[in-house]
Amino acid sequence: MAKAYNMLIGGKWVNGKGRMEVRNPYDGQVLGTVPIATKGEVEAAIDSAQRAFQTFSQMPAHQRSKILENTSNLLNERKREVAETLSKESGKPIRDATGEVSRAVQTFKFAAEE
Repeated sequence: MAKAYNMLIGGKWVNGKGRMEVRNPYDGQVLGTVPIATKGEVEAAIDSAQRAFQTFSQMPAHQRSKILENTSNLLNERKREVAETLSKESGKPIRDATGEVSRAVQTFKFAAEE
């Protein structure tokens, strides 16, 4: 049974009105289902992101740095899991997916240092 994922909007998990399957393009296997956002849900997500940006931009640099460093560390700890998901969703080789995740880890690390 494929896992049903939800959307995170404004700190709350939202199921949505409809769902769609996410399939591995290589073998057609259903990896999970995701909600289909309504126009209102998209607008709520944008509004939430804008509010979060305001909060984040008001935060002292050392706090933003810590959040970005923690993000880098957590992503690095789950690198294999994230790479496997990326590989399955995109049909790309695991080596390439692992490289993408490694670059993301470095990007968050560099942002934290800046």
